[in-house]
Amino acid sequence: MKIGDLTYDVVTESMWIVIDSWYSSLTDEYLYEIKKVDEPNVAVVINQDTLAYMRADFLKRSNSVLDKSEG
Repeated sequence: MKIGDLTYDVVTESMWIVIDSWYSSLTDEYLYEIKKVDEPNVAVVINQDTLAYMRADFLKRSNSVLDKSEG
């Protein structure tokens, strides 16, 4: 994942964008700061596993919309 990637949260049903990433030696994992697209003052820090799930859900939804528009 990289800065600028869009993600989707199924719980809040909202789009998020990755704005920062870093490695945490304390937790021994990569962490990502994401901001809500429609409310940029809302930001959270999540781990790589959570971001991967959210990114996969975004891509799945995006591909589903693109597939329908082509046919």
